[in-house]
Amino acid sequence: MGASVGIGALIMGVTLLSVFAIATTVISNQAEVALEISDPDVVDKPDITLSNLENPGTVLSIGFDPLNPGTNYFPGSLVFSDVCDVTPTGSFTVTNEQFRFRFVDELTNFGVPTGNYNDTAPNDGEFFEFTDLTASALGSEELWHVWFSVNPEISPGVFGTSTDGVPVEASEPTRTIEVNINEGDSAEQIRDKTISELNANTPPIQITWSTFVTNQIEGIYLNSGPVSNWNSGNSPLVIEDITAGGVIDSATLTAPNNGGSGCSSQPDVDPCDICGGDGNDDFTATMEWDYGFDITNTGDAPIKLSEIYTTINGGATEVLSSNPAFTVEYLFPGETITIVKDANSQDSLTRVAISSHGMNIAAET
Repeated sequence: MGASVGIGALIMGVTLLSVFAIATTVISNQAEVALEISDPDVVDKPDITLSNLENPGTVLSIGFDPLNPGTNYFPGSLVFSDVCDVTPTGSFTVTNEQFRFRFVDELTNFGVPTGNYNDTAPNDGEFFEFTDLTASALGSEELWHVWFSVNPEISPGVFGTSTDGVPVEASEPTRTIEVNINEGDSAEQIRDKTISELNANTPPIQITWSTFVTNQIEGIYLNSGPVSNWNSGNSPLVIEDITAGGVIDSATLTAPNNGGSGCSSQPDVDPCDICGGDGNDDFTATMEWDYGFDITNTGDAPIKLSEIYTTINGGATEVLSSNPAFTVEYLFPGETITIVKDANSQDSLTRVAISSHGMNIAAET
């Protein structure tokens, strides 16, 4: 009986010794870590990995080449390539087109119309044409064809001998406007009759017409954009001046999305598909970049965060820090932290390097 108790006490005693030994080891390890942390001279080269380099950005502004702003554009929305978490939105404006042309007198030869607004060939009257780009911007072009008929009615019930008609060259789809003039009409009379017919058509052409000096008409396109396909035909009209419309004069981002967010690269920017124009390379996106990457402690010792140094894109080396300050002082074994640098930089992320106590690693995008 007594022997049995003795054996039991021995077993218990061994168990207690084991527990004490384990506890002593833990305390010893904690003391060693504490000693390493408190003594900066006792630091082994740490093991750190660098991963998940990210370069989220936003579009800061939209610009275009002022030396090559493009022509024949109709104002509309900008189209961005799908490289952002939130796609930017924007619009662009263009100039109005203005033009002036003048007339000459209608000539006669002893009472018979022979001159500028009359042909002997059937269906071949003098004309001019232009395209209303309002319709064009909606996906179809609407051609206006203005032609002159000489001596349509000399007096009530008495008609002239003109053989003028709608020229066969007229394109489709076409809205035809006939201007009736008389033989011998002066350039000013032809100007006034032409303006009257231009203003009388329905639906109205999106152009304001007015007299300019003596025998000239000035046209200003009401909608921003060009009046395309101006064609003076075989008429004696003289083009005095054309200020081309549809030239890009501004490009802006649109609220509330503005420049979008989370862009992985600089988006391509084009004008809207139905806005016309002579190319899609006129717009550029100016980017603002932020940097992000992960740091992992793959070793078996804690690393003081303030003793980790970072270098981005070969720039200045900085102590790892945060704002507000880190809530902990150390990067512990097996722990990963994500670094986001609100850089607002004009340069995209290409290379990140970190160093600490003789350890140096780098990663590139």
